[in-house]
Amino acid sequence: MGNIIEIIEKIENTSKDDLDLRCEIATKLGWTCELVGRSFGWHPPHVSDHVLALPPRWLTSLDAAMSLVPSGWYVEKLTECDDHGQCSVKLKHAFDHHNESNGCGFDVAHALCAAALRAQGLS
Repeated sequence: MGNIIEIIEKIENTSKDDLDLRCEIATKLGWTCELVGRSFGWHPPHVSDHVLALPPRWLTSLDAAMSLVPSGWYVEKLTECDDHGQCSVKLKHAFDHHNESNGCGFDVAHALCAAALRAQGLS
């Protein structure tokens, strides 16, 4: 299992929704995968009665990616596509305007996911 920087680099360098990468993200964020009946299920951190068949689609869903943005942070800038075909997102902390987190990726969800995970390390 890679550290968070390695996971962010994978996010910024992939162009697909990679289930293994989503599982890495979930595990790094404290999600647990356990046997529930005859199949496996994913539990969010500190929630034992909620189970998902798979980790959220952080790499394809803006709503799921936004759920990774730490409390007190907001999207300051979003670029859908630059000259290199990359999307980028800049997050800022609401109370410490010098605290920012950037992410890039194949699409906005990838970029937002990367920026949010970086911000989690800064909070």
